[in-house]
Amino acid sequence: MDFGAPVFVSEVDLVWQNACAANYDIDISTDAANWTMMKTVVGNTVGDAIPPTMAWSSPQVLKYQGLSGRGRYVRINGTARCLAMYGYSLWEMRALGDTDATCAP
Repeated sequence: MDFGAPVFVSEVDLVWQNACAANYDIDISTDAANWTMMKTVVGNTVGDAIPPTMAWSSPQVLKYQGLSGRGRYVRINGTARCLAMYGYSLWEMRALGDTDATCAP
């Protein structure tokens, strides 16, 4: 995810397809080359074959709140798959925070 300029990120929400990541990191970067881990997730099993038609409050949405990162880019770095025969597939991803990269949590 490229914000086009540095921002402050305090939350990342994910909606995985069935080809979800069981283990993954949520990373942030200022240059898309050097990454800082904001959150490590281990043991995820939430994924859905049906495209989402729900609000962001659905149980299908994984919300990672209380993050604290500053950068222009956010990525999901998968380290283990839910289904070995597939790669990783997200239906949707969103990041929340502030356009003022100097703000504090």
